[in-house]
Amino acid sequence: MEGFLYALHSDCCSAADLNWKEGICMLDTNMYSTVIEVISFAIACFSLGYALGKDIGTKK
Repeated sequence: MEGFLYALHSDCCSAADLNWKEGICMLDTNMYSTVIEVISFAIACFSLGYALGKDIGTKK
């Protein structure tokens, strides 16, 4: 996943701009990866809860 995010931001992190934009790019990439992780975690929790709830519901 990090490779994808790096490719996404490679335009702002090119060698010429690396010196002064590196901090901004790192912050940007970290923000995007955090958002993706939170959304993935929420989807996983929802899926697990839905599966368990459905399983319990059918055992009545």
